[in-house]
Amino acid sequence: MPQVDLEISSIVSENFVGGSAGRMQDDDGNLAAAINTQIALCELDDLPAAADTVTSAQIFVEGGVNAGKSTARMDLKLLTSGGTMLVEEAIDVSTTTLTTVHNTAVATTTTAGAFTTSMVNDMRLQVKHAGNVSGTPTLQIDYAFVRIVYEEAVAIPAFKLTSGLLKITEGLVKV
Repeated sequence: MPQVDLEISSIVSENFVGGSAGRMQDDDGNLAAAINTQIALCELDDLPAAADTVTSAQIFVEGGVNAGKSTARMDLKLLTSGGTMLVEEAIDVSTTTLTTVHNTAVATTTTAGAFTTSMVNDMRLQVKHAGNVSGTPTLQIDYAFVRIVYEEAVAIPAFKLTSGLLKITEGLVKV
């Protein structure tokens, strides 16, 4: 099955330290920073046009916490553009290795049921510093994206050959 990484296309809203959530758009070493309760809501790229059925979604975040500051909880959600929660998972982050990739479990359904292509194309990623588990860490995030596994639509041939006869299922034939 094909998969695609839906990257952040724009920032809808945020209150990260210094307005830095836009730095999560590229895997380039420029870090977004969030302290306790700060949040960013991000729009994502659309699925490829050939996507027909969505099998699963999984959130990936590359980053960590500032050195010597212990552990922070990161709350990751997939929401509709209207704010309805589809998938939610919290991850405790304690690594100071900022190239570590943290990921949620693979979600095969949402709170509304199975994923659909229109739901995924309307989906937003919310990243929140959900609290200090120990110490006073700052979340530092280089890159975030959502991996979607999908199936492509099956192309139906325009004609079939059976028993030496040509059966046309669509289209026009001029003689």
